[in-house]
Amino acid sequence: TTGNPDGQIKYSRPPTDSLEIITGSNGASGGVNIVFTSASIRMYPATSTESFKFFSSGILDAPLNSLARAYVASDVVNGVGTSATKVPLDTESFDLQGEFDSATNYRFTATVEGYYDVKGQVRGDLGAADDTLIVSIYKNGSEYSTGSCTSGAGTSAVITCFVNDVVQLDASGYVEFYVQTDAAAAKDIKGGSNNTFFIVEKSR
Repeated sequence: TTGNPDGQIKYSRPPTDSLEIITGSNGASGGVNIVFTSASIRMYPATSTESFKFFSSGILDAPLNSLARAYVASDVVNGVGTSATKVPLDTESFDLQGEFDSATNYRFTATVEGYYDVKGQVRGDLGAADDTLIVSIYKNGSEYSTGSCTSGAGTSAVITCFVNDVVQLDASGYVEFYVQTDAAAAKDIKGGSNNTFFIVEKSR
């Protein structure tokens, strides 16, 4: 071990055979630990939670990267009409950074700026053929990207519609999921993790 309390370099002999660089006071607030081994490079912030790993095979792992998935738990009767309505994503599958609000606003709010891969799916019971379901990603309150699908004549009126895009967000920017139909009367949204859901992941 060399250095001082504010910066250390540690080398472990075989079989561990690793090199560790510590910035800050032995991993204290503001410090970062970087560990080099023959198999990987790993980075730890002051919390000691591994935040980055690069394997010798070329695989990159960022376990603390923003990633959230939310869905509608139960069927929403008359949940979609001719005006764009926010999808009530009230249950979370996971939310690694606590950025999704599944209680009030049903939105993902970015904690850091970047590019985010956003996907949304709605399964709707339109009740008749030739009706259209429209799904939209909204960025900071405005429509950003839209997808649509129509139930054809002689087919089931229960259809699934999907939209996917990359959205650039500033810190505190947000995305939401909206749905509407051209049917004359309000229609139902099918609930369940496999039916109606929204996924946001920071891509870069």
